[in-house]
Amino acid sequence: STRLNNDGEKPNKEEAEKFDLFDDRKTLLLMSDSVDSENPGFSVTDEAVVERIDTIVREATGRLIISSFASQIENIGTVIKIAEKYEKKVVIEDKKIKTAIETLKEINLLKVKEDTFINIDEINNYTDNKLVILAMGSAKEEFASLNKMANKVHKFIELTTEDIVVMSVSFLPGNKRDFQNLQDKLSRCGAHLIHYQNPDLYSSGSHPNKEDLIWM
Repeated sequence: STRLNNDGEKPNKEEAEKFDLFDDRKTLLLMSDSVDSENPGFSVTDEAVVERIDTIVREATGRLIISSFASQIENIGTVIKIAEKYEKKVVIEDKKIKTAIETLKEINLLKVKEDTFINIDEINNYTDNKLVILAMGSAKEEFASLNKMANKVHKFIELTTEDIVVMSVSFLPGNKRDFQNLQDKLSRCGAHLIHYQNPDLYSSGSHPNKEDLIWM
């Protein structure tokens, strides 16, 4: 199943019209799965996510480190565009994310200046509030960049109380404990965490919430 575009209380007109074709059919069963099926309410809209990310990037007073999966390609593109809008530099601290960004460029879904991007070894040339760092956030990947920061073994980044880490990825079934351990380590490093369960921050791609599924 896919999440529904909605106004917070019901699907919008376009979404409702898509399901009109079932009115005259004898549909007996909906079979679906979603990692967000236990989340209350309707799914967060793309507009709400973009607005919240814009605020976070604009108001960040220190380095902004955003964890993401490479599969969240639209969210990654949104962050980069917003960073450029506020004249901030973007560091891509993962090969998979770099590949995702190159794909966006090739299909013309991401048009930004090349000098928006800098290498990780250039971060000391800029003030902290001008840096946005895109990092992998999987709790299961021991050598993912965010794990290295949390374990204080990253070659270029030592987390401080001025750093803001946005956990825009959720734990997957089976790795909740690892995910919580990662968050604990980041907190012990002094970083300020903005959690993925913030109601206006996280959108897990196409996965619908409880009310989306009930409405369907």
